[in-house]
Amino acid sequence: NLKLLSLRKSCEQLANIDQAQGLHDQFLDAYVSGAGFQRNAASYLLEPIIAWFKSSGELDSPLKERVQSLILNSFGDPRMQGGMNSWPPLHQDENGRRRRTCQDQLIRWLTKDTLRLFFKAIKKTADTSGGDSAALRHWPQRQAFWERYLDQGYIDQAWVVLGSRVSQQLESLSSTDGLEVIKYGQFAMADNAAIIMRIGESATVVEWSHNGAVWVCPNSHAAAPKMFSTQIYEDNELRSPKNDTRVSRITHDVNHSWRPKLDTAIHDL
Repeated sequence: NLKLLSLRKSCEQLANIDQAQGLHDQFLDAYVSGAGFQRNAASYLLEPIIAWFKSSGELDSPLKERVQSLILNSFGDPRMQGGMNSWPPLHQDENGRRRRTCQDQLIRWLTKDTLRLFFKAIKKTADTSGGDSAALRHWPQRQAFWERYLDQGYIDQAWVVLGSRVSQQLESLSSTDGLEVIKYGQFAMADNAAIIMRIGESATVVEWSHNGAVWVCPNSHAAAPKMFSTQIYEDNELRSPKNDTRVSRITHDVNHSWRPKLDTAIHDL
């Protein structure tokens, strides 16, 4: 298709142009509908559009949020069951390697935004409760800890689980941060939130919004919670199993000794 090949070439050239000029948004306005990508056009354009975001600074831009929303609205979340196969085949990609590379890049974006959604839920809960909870008052240190892991590329996947009251509070906020498209699990505990993280090939971590201790186990452990589930998570599914030597349970103490303990528990796996 000569027209789509020409559009692909134009799209590739935009990767070397400053996004502040607005040409990338103009391209999307002209050739991608507001509802999302057409499958045929996506086969040619998805790969070069994702290549627009080479530097970390570009990943925090409204343009990246727009592209992410377009992809998710068009083809769904690749982390969910069947999500990988919902994408169209890409141009000159017989073995599917290019498509998988694009999906991996989107998953990295979603992992970062899932952490952002969790932090936003914590802040909203703290604002609503007036900061009375000691666990919530300690959240700046906990957030800084996990942001360091995220920035260093240790967190491969993340899945946030929100209680009904927490999710309702978030949905009541007007949002321009793109997080409204991020999927999350449902928690049976209405006032709580938790996040499940896969760190490398070895560790699963469950962190809580309130007084639940953070805990770490091998990815292969039977107690490691499933990620990206559409079922409601019960409290016991996200609590650490007792008397299990393969599980490290760490309480967030006021002296912050939990930080080196958690580092050690993760890196020892």
